[in-house]
Amino acid sequence: MLTLKELEIAFYNNQFIPFYQPIINTTNGHTAAFEMLLRLKKDGQIIMPSEFIGTLEDSWLIEPVTYFLLEQAFALMAQYNGKFKLSLNVPPQLLTSEEIINQIQACKRLYQPVENGLILEITERLPIQQIDNTISIIQRLQQEGVCIYIDDYIPNHIHSSLIALSALEGIKIDKSVTNTARINQQVSMLNTPTPKDVQWIAEGIDSEAKKNHWMKMGVTLQQGFLFSPPHDESAIASMLEINWHKMAIEAHS
Repeated sequence: MLTLKELEIAFYNNQFIPFYQPIINTTNGHTAAFEMLLRLKKDGQIIMPSEFIGTLEDSWLIEPVTYFLLEQAFALMAQYNGKFKLSLNVPPQLLTSEEIINQIQACKRLYQPVENGLILEITERLPIQQIDNTISIIQRLQQEGVCIYIDDYIPNHIHSSLIALSALEGIKIDKSVTNTARINQQVSMLNTPTPKDVQWIAEGIDSEAKKNHWMKMGVTLQQGFLFSPPHDESAIASMLEINWHKMAIEAHS
């Protein structure tokens, strides 16, 4: 695990970079959205979040890094003129302050992106400490055109209270659940009571069998290495042109 000092040096040297993984609409094979994933480039090597995310989220640095990614997200959406939605992770501690609203309003003024393109995925590593305040901030973010998802959902999720009380737009199913064969658990999960209908997204899809299984379960938005690993920004245009159905057929022919 990298130290905080190493992460501070990386931040000041612009070594944090976004990668992008497509989220596929399996009904038509097109890219519906991208998830922005944080990487660190050091000495010519790409360092994965498992080597630094714990230290980052526990430090003061998580706030400026998140807002750096936020501006990158708005710039990219403006560049592509709303051709896709873009999601990025946000730790729950940033949803207790109005600063995240101020940051989004500033980005909207600067880049004037298409509305309703940004998705914030609330990460699961840390619990929500101020749920009423968090719900209030979420509602104000939604008024700004931001969609709010829960990331890495599993039964008895750490944010279950938020899911029950807040009108979220989406829930991403953790790969530990997409990997399991426990159908009853999956059905029960998809019937989780929520204040309004949510969009379910299956993560960790790495085989045709899993893709077809979750399509039969009614989860048509999917993400995983079956379709594509994360890539840097230079690959976005080509990923938008791919029909993932045709690609899968060609790969097996």
